[in-house]
Order: sequence, then C-alpha cells, then structure tokens
Amino acid sequence: MLLNILIFLFTLSLLVVSHEFGHFLGARLSGVKVEKFALGFGPPLVKFNLKETTLLVCLIPLGGYVKLAGDQRGASHYEDYEFFSKPVGVRAKIVFFGPLFNFILTLLIFWGIFTTGFPSSQPIIGKIIKYAPIPKSEFTFKELEKLKENHLVYEEDREKYFAWTIPKINLERLKSLGFTQYQIQAVVSAYGDSLRAVAKKNFSSEEVATLVQKGLASHKLIYWSYPRKNLEEKLSQLKGVDTSHLFKILEKYSYPGYRAGLKEGDRILEVNGKKVRSWQELSQLIRESNSLLTFKILREDKELLVKVNPYRFTFKNPWGEEEQIAIVGIGSKVVEGNFVVSFFKAWGRMGELCFIIGKSLLLLILKKLPLKEAVAGPIGVGFLTVQVAKAGLVPFFNLVGVLSLSLGIINLFPFPVLDGGHLFLMLLEKLKKKPLSEKCEEVVNRIGLSILVALMVIVSYNDIIRLRERTPKISYSLAKRLSRVGIVKEIENDGDYIFWEVSEKELKEKLKDISSLDTQKVLSSWRNSLKVIRVRLDNE
Repeated sequence: MLLNILIFLFTLSLLVVSHEFGHFLGARLSGVKVEKFALGFGPPLVKFNLKETTLLVCLIPLGGYVKLAGDQRGASHYEDYEFFSKPVGVRAKIVFFGPLFNFILTLLIFWGIFTTGFPSSQPIIGKIIKYAPIPKSEFTFKELEKLKENHLVYEEDREKYFAWTIPKINLERLKSLGFTQYQIQAVVSAYGDSLRAVAKKNFSSEEVATLVQKGLASHKLIYWSYPRKNLEEKLSQLKGVDTSHLFKILEKYSYPGYRAGLKEGDRILEVNGKKVRSWQELSQLIRESNSLLTFKILREDKELLVKVNPYRFTFKNPWGEEEQIAIVGIGSKVVEGNFVVSFFKAWGRMGELCFIIGKSLLLLILKKLPLKEAVAGPIGVGFLTVQVAKAGLVPFFNLVGVLSLSLGIINLFPFPVLDGGHLFLMLLEKLKKKPLSEKCEEVVNRIGLSILVALMVIVSYNDIIRLRERTPKISYSLAKRLSRVGIVKEIENDGDYIFWEVSEKELKEKLKDISSLDTQKVLSSWRNSLKVIRVRLDNE
C-alpha cells in the first residue's frame, strides 16, 4: 500500500513540478520575481531560499504552485518586477510556459523510451508467434462451480486444455488516454500455477494473449502485449477471479504465419501481388484482404511464395465503429534506438496522441462518449498509474508521458482558472486594449473554480464507483461459510451487497477447511490487494 501511494505521489509530483517549473522559468526569463515555488499545499514541511525565491515542500502532496510578485491585479503596485506590470504578450508567455513544459516532459519521456529500441518500419519479420489460446467452449462461473475439478484438464505443455478468465478492461477510458490495444497490460488466471508454468514454457517472447471485455460480443480473442519482465511475478499477483466473468476453456492454436512456414528474418516483398514498402502497408494489406494471402518473401537471397490464411474477426472500438482484425502472428523487427531517429519518433508519437485525445474530447462534447467512462479523476489516475507501474518502467513512463501531454492540452482549454482561461482573458484584453474590470474577472474565476470543483467531485465519485465494481465477488453462501471459520466479517449492508473485511492473519490457515475451488476464489480476491470482497445476495 505504501509503495502504491509513493508511486502515485511521484507521478503527480513529476507532472506538477514540470508544469510549475515552466511558469517559473517563463517568469524569470521575463524579469518577473518568483516569490514562492511550492510542491504541495498546506503548512510547509521544508523551506529554504534560492536567491529571491522561497522553495517549499508542503504537507499535502497533491499539486503545487508558483507565487509571482504582483500576480493579483488589485494588489499589484506595477513595479517593474511584478507580473501585471508586464505587457499582455509577456504575461501570456509566462502562462503558456506551464503547458509547454508538460509537452517538453512528454517529448523527453518518449524520446528516452524510443532510444531503448522500437519496431522497424521495414517489412522484415522480427519474430514469429507460434502458439496462442483460442476459445474452445464457454461457461459462466455458476456453471463452472457445478463441475468437478477433474472435469477440467490442465497440461503445462498446453497439448490439452487450460482455463483463463476474462479480465474487465475499460477500453473507452484507456483509449481516451492514448493507449492502443497493444499497450494494455492484463493477465488473469483461474489456475495460476498452471498458467505460470505455461507462460514460462511458451511465452518466452514479449507477448501474452488474453481476452478482453469488448471481445465478448463475438466471443473472439483480442491480443494485448505484456512485458516479459516480471511476467511470472505479475501472473501470481494478477490471477484474481471475478465470479461475474465468463470462463473460457482454451486449447493450443498455432498462428497462421507459423503454420504457413514464415520465419524470422524473412523480408516481405509483396502480398497478393501488391508491393510492400513498410510495416504499415503490410498491416493494411492484411487487414483489408478477405481472402487467402500470398506472401512473396526474400529468404537468404531466394524469393519464395508462402500462402497464409489469417485468423479474422470483427469487433467494435470504443467509439462504436466496427474494426476488422486479421491476425497472422508475425512481429516487426526491433531496431536499436538511434538518438536522432528516436527524437522524431517521439514527435510522431506525440502527434498521434494529440489526435486521439482531441478526438476523445470532441466525442465528449458531442456526448458520444460518456463522461463517466472517459474521464478519470485523481483516484482513477492513481489506480491506473499503480497498475501500469507494476508492468515495468517503460509502460510506467509511457503512461506518465501520456498524462503529461493530456494535462498540457487540458490546461490550454479556454476555461476560467485554467491557463487557457487566463490566455483567453489576455486575448480579450489585447483586442479591447484594456483589461476586464477586477470585479468581472473575479466573478468569472469564481464561477470557473466552482464548476471545476464540481467536476472533480463527480469524476472522483465515478472513480470510487468503478473501483467498487472491480471488487472481486464471491457467493453469499461461501461468504457465510467463511465468516463461520473467522476469515471474513460483515461490516456493511447496503441492501444489494454485503461487504466483508478479509482477515489476513487467519486466511491461509483457515482455507484448508474449504474446497479447492473456493480456496482459489478467496485467494484470487485477496491477491487483488483489495481488503473488501463484494458479495452478491443471490443465495447461490
């Protein structure tokens, strides 16, 4: 828990410090005195002076601020070093430097990530994915409970079957943050030991396949990447089971590319007679084709023809648009990051994210994307940050880059109390050739602050509701049995659910008194690091 809090505070501090440092630097470059530079709010814990600026670390580490000399129009004496003594253009520069440094932080993070290596755009196969699970049959958890344990066969070599649960992933919210389906980390197992053995043997590459909520409509697989680093640890931590999810019994399935004989190092020259010059063109040709694909490849100076029949399905993206998915099971070659090339890659990544964030904001305004699903408050962002941080440094800093970019863009909105609102008022001042009256500006800022606080309350409430919905569930009858042996106790009854507080002290000792399947459910709930198990009053 303490580590999770520290991860969240580090992320928040990094975003705030970069933003406020932009204002600080803009002010110093413009000859405006910076009286205070504070990390956090409330009483100062640490205070020291740096030239004319007092640096503060405050008690409440949720944000920060810079205090400029004469930054209140009524209190300004219009000394040369005061904010309101400067022309509109200079003041606008100081305000704009905050979001600008959020963009700079994003650029530096993405630049650093790309220097560690990135997929080549050349149509050269860097890896062949041999096997993946595919759906064999489906059961609800209630149906699965009626089965005896030996009705399900588990083999570490995956020659037979093993079980995987479907993790619930909010695609709309993650998509609005700039994630694609190849960046979301989620691996959940009903039988962790079996899956861990499978993963060690068969998933030596950096990819693990799993199922997602949006794939349920057509009961198809969607594939998500997962870092190899700490994979075994992650599987043990994330093998929580939500009894409202479907189980799928999966069997070994060889990817079309591997089955057809494609190999690592093959250069793809043509697909169905059309020349392929980049990996993007290859992906588009595979996706748009509805028939058998004929690959013309170059292997060891010899041209060969290989016929591949992709695994195809359709699913709806977060905006309700149908997308065609065709999977061959090949990956691009990862090249070492070049310092200069990585810089331009980082710019390209920022451009893509700006488009995604802009589109999401437009859909929010048009009410085509629900506010509840698309916008996260501090609680939701904190939870997401902690989960992504567990996947490794690269996913974590990628998320920090996305959050920093989002913060910069949102701050430029022409909304009172935001930087964009201040810039808008300065634009009006420039056009009118005189500032708004003090009273008018104060009223505008108070209204804006009230709306912003109300919005934060709403999104924080939605965050809490979402986290409650993520709480692992066990049946009411099982909860009653667990309460009798001292594992759980009733702490609240809201009419629809009963909440039970798990006693860690007695958990392992008492679990031997219940069935193995029930043991798995309780362990799954506990390993999700949630102290409360939601119990449906369904009398199962």
